[in-house]
Amino acid sequence: MEGEGEVLYRTVHWDRRLLAQSGKRPAGPLFNIDCPQKSVCQLYLPHCQIHSLTPPGGSTAGTKNVHFLLLDILEELGQGDLKKFQWYINKGVEEFPAISEGQLEDADRLVTVDRMVQSYCYEGAVKITLEILRKMGRNNLADELMEKLTKQV
Repeated sequence: MEGEGEVLYRTVHWDRRLLAQSGKRPAGPLFNIDCPQKSVCQLYLPHCQIHSLTPPGGSTAGTKNVHFLLLDILEELGQGDLKKFQWYINKGVEEFPAISEGQLEDADRLVTVDRMVQSYCYEGAVKITLEILRKMGRNNLADELMEKLTKQV
């Protein structure tokens, strides 16, 4: 950030349902961070980096798989639906702050997935994808994503 700016943050409630589906517990507070002047467009929090997910039974599914799962789902969307999906991201959904239009301008599916993971971490990227797909009436894709996630983790 160059110069001065105001950053507002507050704690928000974890989505216990999403955590339970993946067999996880909150490790600490969840923050909603906002910058009204948009002087901060990205915030890197090292604790968002998950190096592997270990399901019961011991096999390891790397977080790269989350990228591939999200990409597979976005590849099911036509060009018009992809633009609509990105429109939701630009506006912000539920407790997720918007990703600026400039970051998604002319973005393909690969860049869209990368921006979501950078902005929302892995679990957040999955959750916002599910929310948007349901808002778009693409419940079949939301169900497919959930099914693939539960098979992996």
